[in-house]
Amino acid sequence: MISIEKLIEEAVRDNPKGWVLKAVRSGNRISYEDVDINDIPKFINENIPKTYLEADITEETEKLAQDAANENKGIYLHGPAGIGKTYLLYGLMRRRRLERERCIFINVPMWLAELRQRMDGGINNHGLGLEFWINKDVTSNKIMFIDDMAVEKSTDWNDEILYRLINYRSENMLETHFASNLTLQELSEKKGDRIASRVAGMVIPKLITGRDRRLSS
Repeated sequence: MISIEKLIEEAVRDNPKGWVLKAVRSGNRISYEDVDINDIPKFINENIPKTYLEADITEETEKLAQDAANENKGIYLHGPAGIGKTYLLYGLMRRRRLERERCIFINVPMWLAELRQRMDGGINNHGLGLEFWINKDVTSNKIMFIDDMAVEKSTDWNDEILYRLINYRSENMLETHFASNLTLQELSEKKGDRIASRVAGMVIPKLITGRDRRLSS
Protein backbone atom coordinates (compact mmCIF):
# COMPACT_ATOMS: atom_id res chain seq x y z
CA MET A 1 0.00 0.00 0.00
CA ILE A 2 1.40 3.41 -0.99
CA SER A 3 2.11 5.61 2.03
CA ILE A 4 0.19 8.83 2.63
CA GLU A 5 3.39 10.86 2.46
CA LYS A 6 4.10 9.47 -1.03
CA LEU A 7 0.52 10.19 -2.10
CA ILE A 8 0.85 13.79 -0.87
CA GLU A 9 4.02 14.20 -2.96
CA GLU A 10 2.17 12.85 -6.00
CA ALA A 11 -0.82 15.14 -5.36
CA VAL A 12 1.43 18.21 -5.27
CA ARG A 13 3.33 17.06 -8.37
CA ASP A 14 0.21 16.20 -10.40
CA ASN A 15 -1.91 19.25 -9.49
CA PRO A 16 0.16 22.36 -10.32
CA LYS A 17 -2.97 24.52 -10.11
CA GLY A 18 -3.98 23.10 -6.75
CA TRP A 19 -7.27 21.46 -5.85
CA VAL A 20 -10.94 22.25 -5.97
CA LEU A 21 -12.53 20.40 -3.07
CA LYS A 22 -15.56 18.25 -3.71
CA ALA A 23 -18.86 20.08 -3.37
CA VAL A 24 -20.78 20.11 -0.11
CA ARG A 25 -24.51 20.84 -0.04
CA SER A 26 -26.01 22.77 2.89
CA GLY A 27 -29.72 23.22 2.33
CA ASN A 28 -30.06 24.72 -1.14
CA ARG A 29 -26.50 26.01 -1.16
CA ILE A 30 -23.59 24.14 -2.78
CA SER A 31 -20.12 25.27 -1.77
CA TYR A 32 -16.69 24.61 -3.24
CA GLU A 33 -13.27 25.58 -1.95
CA ASP A 34 -9.92 26.06 -3.66
CA VAL A 35 -6.74 24.67 -2.14
CA ASP A 36 -3.51 26.19 -3.44
CA ILE A 37 -0.82 23.71 -4.48
CA ASN A 38 1.40 24.81 -1.59
CA ASP A 39 -1.44 24.24 0.86
CA ILE A 40 -2.24 20.63 -0.10
CA PRO A 41 -0.05 19.13 2.68
CA LYS A 42 -1.51 21.65 5.14
CA PHE A 43 -5.04 20.66 4.11
CA ILE A 44 -4.28 16.95 4.61
CA ASN A 45 -2.97 17.55 8.14
CA GLU A 46 -5.22 20.40 9.26
CA ASN A 47 -6.12 20.24 12.98
CA ILE A 48 -4.31 16.92 13.44
CA PRO A 49 -2.25 16.73 16.68
CA LYS A 50 1.52 16.33 16.28
CA THR A 51 1.31 12.79 17.67
CA TYR A 52 -0.77 11.74 14.66
CA LEU A 53 0.81 13.73 11.82
CA GLU A 54 2.15 10.50 10.31
CA ALA A 55 -0.95 8.43 11.07
CA ASP A 56 -1.95 5.92 8.40
CA ILE A 57 -4.13 2.84 8.10
CA THR A 58 -3.48 -0.84 7.52
CA GLU A 59 -4.50 -2.59 4.32
CA GLU A 60 -7.16 -4.42 6.35
CA THR A 61 -8.64 -1.14 7.58
CA GLU A 62 -8.49 0.32 4.07
CA LYS A 63 -10.47 -2.65 2.71
CA LEU A 64 -12.97 -2.41 5.56
CA ALA A 65 -13.48 1.30 4.90
CA GLN A 66 -13.97 0.63 1.19
CA ASP A 67 -16.47 -2.15 1.88
CA ALA A 68 -18.32 0.20 4.21
CA ALA A 69 -18.29 3.00 1.63
CA ASN A 70 -19.80 0.63 -0.93
CA GLU A 71 -22.74 0.26 1.47
CA ASN A 72 -22.82 4.02 2.16
CA LYS A 73 -21.57 3.38 5.70
CA GLY A 74 -18.65 4.23 7.95
CA ILE A 75 -16.68 1.96 10.27
CA TYR A 76 -16.89 1.49 14.04
CA LEU A 77 -13.52 0.62 15.53
CA HIS A 78 -13.82 -0.80 19.04
CA GLY A 79 -11.45 -2.40 21.52
CA PRO A 80 -9.44 -1.70 24.69
CA ALA A 81 -7.80 1.67 25.33
CA GLY A 82 -4.35 2.35 23.93
CA ILE A 83 -4.27 -0.12 21.03
CA GLY A 84 -4.33 2.42 18.19
CA LYS A 85 -7.97 3.12 17.35
CA THR A 86 -7.43 6.89 17.32
CA TYR A 87 -4.30 6.45 15.18
CA LEU A 88 -6.28 4.48 12.59
CA LEU A 89 -9.09 7.05 12.66
CA TYR A 90 -6.68 9.91 11.96
CA GLY A 91 -4.97 7.82 9.27
CA LEU A 92 -8.29 7.20 7.56
CA MET A 93 -9.15 10.89 7.72
CA ARG A 94 -5.84 11.83 6.08
CA ARG A 95 -6.56 9.40 3.24
CA ARG A 96 -10.10 10.71 2.76
CA ARG A 97 -8.70 14.24 2.55
CA LEU A 98 -6.41 13.02 -0.21
CA GLU A 99 -9.64 12.39 -2.10
CA ARG A 100 -10.40 16.14 -1.71
CA GLU A 101 -13.10 15.53 0.86
CA ARG A 102 -14.00 17.90 3.69
CA CYS A 103 -13.55 16.04 6.97
CA ILE A 104 -13.81 16.87 10.65
CA PHE A 105 -12.51 14.97 13.68
CA ILE A 106 -14.14 15.36 17.08
CA ASN A 107 -13.28 13.86 20.44
CA VAL A 108 -16.68 13.44 22.09
CA PRO A 109 -15.81 14.41 25.70
CA MET A 110 -13.86 17.49 24.55
CA TRP A 111 -16.55 18.50 22.06
CA LEU A 112 -19.30 18.27 24.67
CA ALA A 113 -17.19 20.18 27.21
CA GLU A 114 -16.61 22.98 24.70
CA LEU A 115 -20.32 23.22 23.92
CA ARG A 116 -21.10 23.39 27.63
CA GLN A 117 -18.53 26.15 28.13
CA ARG A 118 -20.03 28.15 25.29
CA MET A 119 -23.50 27.87 26.76
CA ASP A 120 -22.27 28.72 30.27
CA GLY A 121 -20.27 31.73 29.07
CA GLY A 122 -16.82 30.23 29.61
CA ILE A 123 -16.16 30.62 25.87
CA ASN A 124 -17.59 33.49 23.83
CA ASN A 125 -20.61 32.13 21.97
CA HIS A 126 -21.01 35.38 19.97
CA GLY A 127 -24.66 35.51 20.96
CA LEU A 128 -25.41 32.33 19.04
CA GLY A 129 -27.44 29.48 20.47
CA LEU A 130 -26.64 25.84 21.10
CA GLU A 131 -28.13 24.65 17.81
CA PHE A 132 -25.73 26.83 15.82
CA TRP A 133 -22.67 25.44 17.56
CA ILE A 134 -23.87 21.85 17.20
CA ASN A 135 -24.43 22.34 13.48
CA LYS A 136 -21.44 24.57 12.68
CA ASP A 137 -19.09 21.72 11.78
CA VAL A 138 -21.56 18.84 11.66
CA THR A 139 -23.41 20.05 8.57
CA SER A 140 -20.52 21.62 6.64
CA ASN A 141 -18.31 18.53 6.55
CA LYS A 142 -19.33 15.55 4.47
CA ILE A 143 -17.22 13.11 6.51
CA MET A 144 -16.96 13.02 10.30
CA PHE A 145 -14.62 11.05 12.54
CA ILE A 146 -15.90 10.59 16.10
CA ASP A 147 -13.36 9.48 18.71
CA ASP A 148 -13.87 8.28 22.29
CA MET A 149 -17.53 7.57 21.64
CA ALA A 150 -19.43 7.15 24.93
CA VAL A 151 -16.36 7.68 27.12
CA GLU A 152 -17.98 10.76 28.66
CA LYS A 153 -20.22 10.57 31.70
CA SER A 154 -23.85 9.95 30.77
CA THR A 155 -26.08 12.88 31.67
CA ASP A 156 -29.38 13.95 30.14
CA TRP A 157 -27.63 16.94 28.53
CA ASN A 158 -24.67 14.97 27.13
CA ASP A 159 -26.87 12.21 25.78
CA GLU A 160 -29.32 14.63 24.15
CA ILE A 161 -26.53 16.53 22.37
CA LEU A 162 -24.92 13.29 21.21
CA TYR A 163 -28.29 12.07 19.97
CA ARG A 164 -28.80 15.22 17.90
CA LEU A 165 -25.38 14.78 16.33
CA ILE A 166 -25.87 11.10 15.50
CA ASN A 167 -29.45 11.55 14.35
CA TYR A 168 -28.53 14.33 11.92
CA ARG A 169 -25.68 12.32 10.42
CA SER A 170 -27.91 9.24 10.17
CA GLU A 171 -30.92 10.97 8.60
CA ASN A 172 -28.77 12.70 6.01
CA MET A 173 -26.75 9.56 5.25
CA LEU A 174 -23.45 11.34 5.91
CA GLU A 175 -20.31 9.23 6.10
CA THR A 176 -19.36 8.90 9.78
CA HIS A 177 -16.60 6.83 11.40
CA PHE A 178 -16.26 6.00 15.09
CA ALA A 179 -13.71 4.77 17.61
CA SER A 180 -14.86 3.53 21.01
CA ASN A 181 -13.82 1.29 23.89
CA LEU A 182 -17.34 -0.17 23.77
CA THR A 183 -18.94 -2.76 21.51
CA LEU A 184 -22.24 -1.75 19.92
CA GLN A 185 -24.03 -3.88 22.53
CA GLU A 186 -22.17 -2.11 25.34
CA LEU A 187 -22.95 1.22 23.70
CA SER A 188 -26.64 0.30 23.82
CA GLU A 189 -26.38 -0.60 27.50
CA LYS A 190 -24.69 2.72 28.33
CA LYS A 191 -26.46 5.14 25.99
CA GLY A 192 -29.70 3.34 25.16
CA ASP A 193 -31.10 2.13 21.87
CA ARG A 194 -32.03 5.61 20.65
CA ILE A 195 -28.35 6.36 20.04
CA ALA A 196 -26.92 2.86 19.62
CA SER A 197 -29.42 1.68 17.00
CA ARG A 198 -28.68 4.68 14.81
CA VAL A 199 -24.94 4.16 15.11
CA ALA A 200 -25.35 0.46 14.28
CA GLY A 201 -27.23 1.37 11.11
CA MET A 202 -24.45 3.72 10.02
CA VAL A 203 -21.40 1.47 10.35
CA ILE A 204 -19.59 -1.81 9.89
CA PRO A 205 -18.03 -2.73 13.28
CA LYS A 206 -14.45 -3.93 13.64
CA LEU A 207 -12.71 -5.21 16.78
CA ILE A 208 -9.16 -3.85 17.10
CA THR A 209 -6.79 -6.00 19.16
CA GLY A 210 -3.18 -5.80 20.28
CA ARG A 211 -1.02 -4.45 23.06
CA ASP A 212 -1.47 -1.11 24.79
CA ARG A 213 0.90 1.10 22.77
CA ARG A 214 0.97 3.81 25.42
CA LEU A 215 2.14 1.43 28.16
CA SER A 216 4.67 -0.35 25.96
CA SER A 217 6.22 2.75 24.38
